[in-house]
Amino acid sequence: MTIEVSKNDKKTPFFIVALVVLAIINIILVYLMMQNKQESLDKDVFIEKQKTELEETGSKLDSLNRELDIRIAEAKKMNRDYQALLDIQEQLKQDIANAKNSKEDIERLVQEYDEKIKNYEALLAQKDGEIKNLQGENKELNKTVTKTQSEKSRLADSIENIQKQKKELEATVAKASILKSESVKIEGVDGKNKIDDDGKFKSKNLERLKVSVRVFENSAAKTGNKEMYMRIIEPSGAVMVGADGGRFRDASGKDMNYTIVQTFLFDNINRTVVMMFRKGNPFQKGTHSVELYCEGSLVGKGNFEVN
Repeated sequence: MTIEVSKNDKKTPFFIVALVVLAIINIILVYLMMQNKQESLDKDVFIEKQKTELEETGSKLDSLNRELDIRIAEAKKMNRDYQALLDIQEQLKQDIANAKNSKEDIERLVQEYDEKIKNYEALLAQKDGEIKNLQGENKELNKTVTKTQSEKSRLADSIENIQKQKKELEATVAKASILKSESVKIEGVDGKNKIDDDGKFKSKNLERLKVSVRVFENSAAKTGNKEMYMRIIEPSGAVMVGADGGRFRDASGKDMNYTIVQTFLFDNINRTVVMMFRKGNPFQKGTHSVELYCEGSLVGKGNFEVN
């Protein structure tokens, strides 16, 4: 028996081989595509990592810039030279701009700026030490200033106390130096030089008024010529101002009218000062007061009545 092979049967192995080859080629192509995609993904991850590192570097530089701002402010506050800090900050700002705008190899930039950041941090540490030393000096200076102010305040208090004591002493001396006297003696003199000393005078007979005051010795008072001011106060309350009258200032600084004034010598012995007053017109009827002042202080007073 004879077997016949058809042409189609002869072509079958070739198709099978072709399919296998195509399958292998497809597998290789898929593998290569997957490999290429993985490499692309790895590259993207690497690039993103470098960008992140560069951003972190920029952030560190920005942080260093803020730290420099603080150091500059502290130096200004202490009135210290901060030009060196400004120079460092200017260079730092240039580095920040370069790091953000540079298109060079990112890995190289990160390494370069990591080294610069270390240098900047070292400079900041050095400046921190200098600022701490300056703060210590300022603290000691403030202590000295405070101590000086305290001493000045104590000195001012001492001066004030001395001045107060001086014023009190002057007031005591001034008070002690006021002349002392006996009660004022008031006598009326008529046209015939007849003297009436009972303190009650008739208006028609009263021509002159004689006022006597005995001044005692006083070692606290200065010797020499002194002025005795007499004030005659009428029943109406007005002060008689004679031809020789005028105004004087009392110990408190108040201006006052006086009737007459008489100069006498005070030589620190008991002395009687006599003052005479002639009124052109008749005296008003009623009670009159007499006040005697010497060196601004009231040294005697009395009164008389005119009928």
